[in-house]
This record gives sequence, structure tokens and C-alpha cells, in this order.
Amino acid sequence: MWPNELSAAIPTHELPVVYVATDPAELTVTDGEPEYVPVDGTPLLRIRNTTASVFKEPTDKKLYVRLPNGWLRVWTANRPWQPVLEADLPADLAQVRSLGTSAPSKASERF
Repeated sequence: MWPNELSAAIPTHELPVVYVATDPAELTVTDGEPEYVPVDGTPLLRIRNTTASVFKEPTDKKLYVRLPNGWLRVWTANRPWQPVLEADLPADLAQVRSLGTSAPSKASERF
């Protein structure tokens, strides 16, 4: 786009945020601040306003995200996420698949 076309496309003159990663990364986006809702049959909470499978475990207060190739965990969302083996998941998270709350197979699918 030419500069004047860009100005017309973004009338507020605010450019969108662009994230760049030089290492493999996953981007999880929420529509506003995270909205936690209970997961039936467990004490877990999940973030409702995202297409990702993000859970909060009440006993250790960590956030967990289920990805197609495994799980990641973190204490706060703005810290680096760490991979975690399914065998090392808290018991309630290990039940997620059997409760029918597994990760969406497509980004457009939601809980």
C-alpha cells in the first residue's frame, strides 16, 4: 500500500500491534481480558473468550494451554511458557479429554 492508502485503511492512524518471534511460538489471543468459567465436573476454570484451550488449575494457580502437540504451563500469562508432559499434569487436567473438553481441532471451533 502507498502511504495515503494506508492512512485511508486505518482512519485512527493507529497501526496494529505486530508480534515477531525468532523461535517457534504459539499465540493465544483473548477477546478482551480473560473471562474464566468453570469446567463441569472439575474445579478447573477455562478462558471462555478465546479459541484456545486455556485452563487455570486452582490448586497450583498455574495456567495451562493445550496445544495439538502437548501442553504448556505458566504462573502468569506474561512469562515464558514451559512444556509439561501429560503424565505431569494435575489430575483434573488429565481428565479434560475424557470430559469432552479437549482442544478444538480447528481454530474456529470453541468449547
